[in-house]
Amino acid sequence: MAPKLLHIPLLLLLGQYLVTPAHADEYLTTKQLLKENKPEQAYQRLTTKKSNHIGEPDYDLLLARAAIKAGHPHEAIFAYERVLINIPGHHQARAELAIAYYQINELEKSQQLFDKVLKSNPPDKVKKFINNYIERINAKISSRKHSFTGVLTLKQGWDSNINSATNESEIVLAIGTYQPTEGVDKQTSDSFTEVANRLHYNYNFNVNSRFFSSAGYSNRENNNKQFDTQTADIRVGYSHLTPIGRISIPLLYQTMWLDEKQLREVSTISTSLNRASGDSFSDYSLQYGEIRYPYQQALDVDFVAASFTLGFSDKASGFGQQYAIFYGDETPTNSLYEFNAREYWGMQLRLPVRLSNRHSLTPKVVYQVAEYHQRHPFFNDKRKDDFSYYEIAWRWHITRAWSLKTQASHTESNSTVALYTHTRTAIYTGINFNY
Repeated sequence: MAPKLLHIPLLLLLGQYLVTPAHADEYLTTKQLLKENKPEQAYQRLTTKKSNHIGEPDYDLLLARAAIKAGHPHEAIFAYERVLINIPGHHQARAELAIAYYQINELEKSQQLFDKVLKSNPPDKVKKFINNYIERINAKISSRKHSFTGVLTLKQGWDSNINSATNESEIVLAIGTYQPTEGVDKQTSDSFTEVANRLHYNYNFNVNSRFFSSAGYSNRENNNKQFDTQTADIRVGYSHLTPIGRISIPLLYQTMWLDEKQLREVSTISTSLNRASGDSFSDYSLQYGEIRYPYQQALDVDFVAASFTLGFSDKASGFGQQYAIFYGDETPTNSLYEFNAREYWGMQLRLPVRLSNRHSLTPKVVYQVAEYHQRHPFFNDKRKDDFSYYEIAWRWHITRAWSLKTQASHTESNSTVALYTHTRTAIYTGINFNY
């Protein structure tokens, strides 16, 4: 049986189980068109009434059924989810929504929805039908246990402060003054080219559990050949879908070079809980890590960090909201450098907007405050940093594999120690190839 037609028996089984649409004339007309194998006509007939009836559960249910048979599963999903927002106990709509997710290969989401319907104790025929669907879902997962994907990115841009340095001409020390050197620890602007490649490998144990991994490398070269950077990282982890959400445990190792000399290493272990429901999601994360500087051991720290993210999306309008708060604490590995111990906290706001099926726009704002525990021995003040970051990105999905992204950002970092006060503006255009 073709996947596109698998929903028909379920509609017949559930037809008397729950809700009957109020718009009987429209229901009969749509049903007749579907029987005549004219789903697109049924879909078009209903969409002409969209401005008058969108948001009404009976209309949305009719629209969803026509859309799913006409081959518009995403439109069907939007309509079914509107039904469930208004009638959370509408298990018929939930079962049909599960089928729509199955059609677009969102298998875990499909199984979650089917499980909820089974918990409502439907008739035995419905249980049998849903269990058959769940067998198909597990078979699909089993047949694609291994997945290997990658993305290659090429960027060309300009950066007003490639070394994130101060533009001050003189820094006051505890004894005397210090004059930042042009091209070393003083603000330097330049254009740049960056190439990055990231590979992903996943292994699905079953519909709920998977091993995930990724490895990435990027090389950024500035035109004046100063402050060139390279980064490499590898990430591995395990995730499991539970009744309270998806739990993930990733491990990360990252290293960075500056002008071909190793600058920094970062190792972390995290645990996170992601919960999704309809058009919203929440994520709780806890992380422990180490930051090591092979040639600047005074900067070596261990840290713990926690974050909470809450997101909403309106699939009909394409507008989303994501709010995050975070906290961290860094402790030097050597007590002689306790003046580098600090606490930081902040927040992030993202407002992704789907302009069309191929275009999206995403503004982002980050604000962070960091307070150091002790007075620095070389400066006259106890250090406190105030960091603001503003970004806007536009993405154009040219094809399924190719996309174009343009991003502009501005950073303002204020500190009680002038050496760490700087501003930075950057803009780039990048082409991405997914394989």
